[in-house]
Order: sequence, then structure tokens, then C-alpha cells
Amino acid sequence: MDGVEAWWQGGASVVQTWAVACFVFTVPLVFVDLTVGGVDAWGDLDVSLDEELEHEALHHWCEAVHETRFVRTPANAYSALSFCYLGLLVLVIALTYNATCAENHLRYFVAFDWFVGLAMLFAGLCSFLNHASVNGGWTRTLDRVSIWPLVSIPTFLCTLRFFEVPATQCVYVSILSVLLGLLILASVPHLIENGVATSDVVKHYLNYGVPAIAFLFPVLLVVRRILESQCVYHHSSLTFGLPTLSVVLSILGMVLQDPELLNVCDPNGPWFLNTHLWWHVLQSISVFLVWFSCYFEDRIDKAYQAVLAASRAKRKPRLRLFPSLSELWNLQPARSRV
Repeated sequence: MDGVEAWWQGGASVVQTWAVACFVFTVPLVFVDLTVGGVDAWGDLDVSLDEELEHEALHHWCEAVHETRFVRTPANAYSALSFCYLGLLVLVIALTYNATCAENHLRYFVAFDWFVGLAMLFAGLCSFLNHASVNGGWTRTLDRVSIWPLVSIPTFLCTLRFFEVPATQCVYVSILSVLLGLLILASVPHLIENGVATSDVVKHYLNYGVPAIAFLFPVLLVVRRILESQCVYHHSSLTFGLPTLSVVLSILGMVLQDPELLNVCDPNGPWFLNTHLWWHVLQSISVFLVWFSCYFEDRIDKAYQAVLAASRAKRKPRLRLFPSLSELWNLQPARSRV
């Protein structure tokens, strides 16, 4: 069995396990939504605690609020579960996929994968509860606390790439401990303001702190590639493809986050036109793509090149939709090799 066939067979097993995990995860939430009333679960709406709740139009993030339902804004709430689903996929891949090997920190210290998967699960559940309750209390606090682990994932994974592979277990534990400590400190302002209206200080803290951490990811990615070209670090199989797509999706998600800023706020319109729900979907895919790229990253050495050459030799002829531009360029008379 060649590498490609093993990859696909291992991937099929992962998809089956992931589908079962998503089903088991979703059924209890839907059951509670269908059987528990909104007022019984969350109490009456209080516009003074959540600035995103518009009392006159009764909408939250531009989605109409159903006060008597457990999930009061279903489109935004259920779309937030995209973080949970992809977090489950991270855990399933990390725990069950063994079809291919790779030299990177995520393969040597599975606790990093657990951190990514649980951070995405935590973010999805907290956002789900925030959009389900619309009460601006502890659910809003948890939602904001969960932002920091989520936004730190791409920067954290890219920072790991500056440590030689493999590091010692002591180094791995120290890195993870420092990260968790910083995330606890980042959560303190939100915990202090639990149950009260958000101050301008905390608003600025979010509005500037989150983009600043997110911006570090592409910067570190470019710096690492420059250092590779100068032979400071070994060459890596990680290309700019998936990380670039991740950055594009993240930027698009940030643009779509607030429908009111885009002047497309329509609480009574079709649910799929609410841009805030697409922020959930795009951001979850963006974070997953970064982890996926780092999990399958490998060191380019003689052993890697030998395996790659053997895999390519076993490939069957494939139909190309587009020609190779480099080959067309070299076929020109003036550009052909002598």
C-alpha cells in the first residue's frame, strides 16, 4: 500500500469516527432546545446587560430573538457549533490517525492537539450559550473568555515552529504551562466585569488585543520562511497554501462579523443572510486549517525526499485541468536548457 492509498484509508476511518462524534454531540443540544423553555432556562431578557441586544426591534446580532425558546437566536447559536465540530475533528485525527508519520511538535506531544481541540470546543459551546441565552450574564463572559484561546491557536502553533524538533518533554510542558497562564491573565478583565455592562476599557482591550494577536501569525510564518532560506532552520514541507487560505478566511470573517457595520442588518430576513453566522463558520475553518497544516508538516531531508520520490513513482497518470506554467516556460526555444 503506497502513501496516498494509506492516507485515504486512514482518512475514511477518521471521517466515520468524526461523523459519529458530531451526531452524539449535537443530539443533546437539539433535545434541550425542543423541550426546555427560554424563560425557564435563562430568565427574562435584560437589555441593560448586553449591548448587542436591541430592545425595540428585539434582535441580537441582527437575528430576531425568540424569548420563549431555549435557543433564542438559532442561526447564530447553531452556526457557532462549527467550532465544536472542527474541534472534534482535531481530536479525532490526533487520537486515531496513524497512516502517515511526520516530524513536528504536534506528533511528539499530543497535549498540544488536545489544547487546540478543547479550545475550539470551548469557544463553540460558549458562543452557542451566549447566542442561545441572550441575557448578557455569565454566558457572555464565557464567550469573551473563550476568544483568547481561540485567537491564540494560529500564533501559538507558528511559534512552536521556532523550536527544534523534537524538544524535551520538560520544554513541551513549560511551553504549554506558560500559554495557559497567559490565557488566564487575558481572561481577568472579562471575569471582573461579569454581570455588568461592558466598559470602554474592555471594549478597546478586545478590539485591539484580538487583531494584534491574530496579526502575529502571518508575521511569524514569513519570518520562519526567511530563516529557512538562510539555512537557520531546516526546510519544511509546510507551504503558504493552506495558511494563506486561513488568513483570507479569517479576514473575511472579521469583515462579516457585524451586520450593522455592513448596513445589512435585517432581523426578519432569511437566516443565511445574517453575516454574523458566517463569521463563526469562516473563523472555525481558518483555525482548523492552521492546525491541519502544522499537524502534517514534515522535515525535508533525504528520508523525506526518498519517500516522496517513491510515492510519486507509483502514481498513475493523472489528468491535469491546467498546464504547468513552469514547464510551458521552459519549452520556449529561448528558455530551453542546453
